[in-house]
Amino acid sequence: MYKILDNREFPTRFSRVTLPKQTFTFKGYELPNTMDCTQWGEYKFTSNYLSAIIKKPNSKAYNSVNFKEQIVELKIGDKTLLTFIDKMDNYNDLSSFTRELHEHTYIFTEGKLIIKQKNIKNMKYLTKVIGASHIYYKFATMDLETRTIDGIMIPYALSIYDGKQKISFYLSDYLTSDEMLIASITSLLRKKYDGYKIYIHNFSHFED
Repeated sequence: MYKILDNREFPTRFSRVTLPKQTFTFKGYELPNTMDCTQWGEYKFTSNYLSAIIKKPNSKAYNSVNFKEQIVELKIGDKTLLTFIDKMDNYNDLSSFTRELHEHTYIFTEGKLIIKQKNIKNMKYLTKVIGASHIYYKFATMDLETRTIDGIMIPYALSIYDGKQKISFYLSDYLTSDEMLIASITSLLRKKYDGYKIYIHNFSHFED
């Protein structure tokens, strides 16, 4: 376990290192962009080298070290500010690793943050949908093209598709848009479409 400690607690017996130029910021805290704790600041290992204390101004970090990962706690006094886990991606490069911090995952390569993702936990699972006793095939679609003139939406073209046949109507073939609509509806008033459901889609492309 690594610790980031206030300078007054360990005035001596620390190895002094140069911090890396690049750092990783999370909620205002400057975090290291490497798993190499000797690059974090002034450090001191325990006798078994499985934990260490790193000294930084006004804070503490406690790190426990395993073979491929380390757990880090950033503290001020007894208050834990952050806890995160670093997992090694490259045995020969401690600056290439994955950091799990709260609900976030950050992936570093050679000290550079290349991927940031938020892990969203959704406790609501999809429920089984009870299927219909039979599949309904009797439906058609009407695609209605409109434009707005003086705040009034006016259709100027439409198409009807029943799965096999497509019929189109254009305002240029009629005196008014009402006549075009009546003609399109009349085309559906046939025995062929008895029991059909019509789904209408409106597309408004521009306004005058």
